[in-house]
Amino acid sequence: MLRVEGLPVGGTSALTFDVKDGQCAGLLGRDLAALRDVTDAIGGLRVPGAGRILIDDRDILADRDRTLRETAVAIARAAHPSTTLGEHAGTIASARKTRMTAADGIARLGLLPRMRLNTPAARAAASLIGALIADARVIVLHDPFRDLASDTREKAIAWIRSLAGSDVAVVITGSEERDVRAVSHLVIDVGAGR
Repeated sequence: MLRVEGLPVGGTSALTFDVKDGQCAGLLGRDLAALRDVTDAIGGLRVPGAGRILIDDRDILADRDRTLRETAVAIARAAHPSTTLGEHAGTIASARKTRMTAADGIARLGLLPRMRLNTPAARAAASLIGALIADARVIVLHDPFRDLASDTREKAIAWIRSLAGSDVAVVITGSEERDVRAVSHLVIDVGAGR
């Protein structure tokens, strides 16, 4: 289970919420930069300015190495344009324990391993696959559907929904209500300019 306590978002009040295993919490807002700060904090990529983030009652800052092993974050900006989808997903699969192979993750979205990551859609798909194949306790997805083609988006939604009832808690952020609501059991309007 993931617990977020008193985490600030932009100029709004602090967030406090729980995400049980097998559920997805959606954070809906217009300020994508503020939402990126939230996903970076939950994913252990930056220290939050205030509040606490707990995975199974353990503060993520107390053991950062364990937190990074237990958390998967979709980071489209980390996908290099000169690599292929197969290379990107394969690197992630070789670096950490996974729920499925890189090839199975790529096939799940109906994509080709040789696809170059030189478009926003390809980088979005690569980051989503990387996060979803990881054997993590928490998966954090920042605006994951923004650049995806509609058929890839539908497959990604089905994949995220299939995690319901599993041992993973998912947090998704975004500014498009239909995207956040498509996969979330709980939606929190964080304000942030809404």
